[in-house]
Amino acid sequence: MKRSNKSAKVPNAKLRPPQQGALSRTESEVSTWWAQDSQVASDDTAIMDTCPRPFRGIIICATGVVDKPTLFKQAIELGATPVSAFTDQVTHIIALDHGGAKYICALERKVPILRPSWITESYDVWLRGDDVDLDKSVTSHRLPIFSDIVLCPSGITDIRRRTQINKMVITHGGAYLKNLERPVKVTHLLCSGDEETDKMRYAQKFNDRGEAQIHIVWEEWFWDSLDFGGRFDEAKYRVDHPRPERKSKPEEVAASPAPQSDPRIRYIQLLPSSRTTATTCA
Repeated sequence: MKRSNKSAKVPNAKLRPPQQGALSRTESEVSTWWAQDSQVASDDTAIMDTCPRPFRGIIICATGVVDKPTLFKQAIELGATPVSAFTDQVTHIIALDHGGAKYICALERKVPILRPSWITESYDVWLRGDDVDLDKSVTSHRLPIFSDIVLCPSGITDIRRRTQINKMVITHGGAYLKNLERPVKVTHLLCSGDEETDKMRYAQKFNDRGEAQIHIVWEEWFWDSLDFGGRFDEAKYRVDHPRPERKSKPEEVAASPAPQSDPRIRYIQLLPSSRTTATTCA
């Protein structure tokens, strides 16, 4: 259903639009901030705004940000329009961490997910009189997809694909380990193939004993997250669930493309961890 501001409500997100004819708190603040010109006693904006606004046409939304008023005030001076609810008109979202309804809505639509520093640093550049390179600033301030993740491959036999995964996880803020061993640092075991591997058994053992909390996921989790520019919920990619189809056709990231799901592979049943006694595997 279309709303009065010609934006569509995003499904599966518990976000309420402002009542018709009423200004939300954010919209009221926007009006107030525009009235407060950065140059006191200046009335030139009453005729025409000749100041370059590098964020003109951008609609931003934020999630998990503590000081939204200050951040939004700077965004407004840069020319952006901040909104409190995520709609299909939002072009960029600001986030400190992964997860949440707004984050998932943005991720599913490939809306750029950026750190607050995108606004604050662009504002500093603009304020002192320099030009903001919008495309460059968006690229450099994206929320790293694999931040705080230590990834280990399992059952991926193609050396070129493992090398590609290694390169991309590091590029996007994570770390890569070839082996799963104690003390356990791995957070995500990336799996392929149709049989349970030694690494999968060890990962399950470490989880059962409380030594680690390793996400044992299908390889599709990595490629979907990389393709969409954010981190998808690992629960939907667990290896003891049916192997999912790719969310979209993968773009070429390197010479070796990501594998497509084999519909014959339903799921992998993880066996009890008591079968495993050693602590290191390749």
